[in-house]
Amino acid sequence: TRANEILQYENQGLKAKLNASDAQPVLFMGDEVDFYQGEIKDLLLSSLTDALSNMPEKSRRADVIRDIIENNDYQKKSEKRESEVKRLLRDYSGITGKLRQELEELGFVITEDGKHYKITYYGDERYQAVFGKTPSDVRAGKNNAATVAKIFY
Repeated sequence: TRANEILQYENQGLKAKLNASDAQPVLFMGDEVDFYQGEIKDLLLSSLTDALSNMPEKSRRADVIRDIIENNDYQKKSEKRESEVKRLLRDYSGITGKLRQELEELGFVITEDGKHYKITYYGDERYQAVFGKTPSDVRAGKNNAATVAKIFY
């Protein structure tokens, strides 16, 4: 009960602070929803970080983007997930029970389709990749990881 009361007071304080603020948000949310907590914010900050690396260091554009990145608690969640997928698929020779479980924990839905596995990100049919059941290429895992990183992260 005490913890609940503390959270209620914190909520009230945050609402009061928000109502008192005259600041406008830099961006407004669209219709997409987070697949995991903070995903959209993380993807935007990741994109801004990538863009920043291609800008002149001493430019207004770079200063504004750097300021946004520094003031938005960029946690690099998508980079961490991408690294985890690369680690999981490094020695890919088919989907084992353990690999299936670890991929599902990252939000992948895995179905079998003939000689292939179809990997769907959080069940959204817009985001799919296909893995061979018995790959003959020694680079299959790295290629699969690159495909996943490009489409999902």
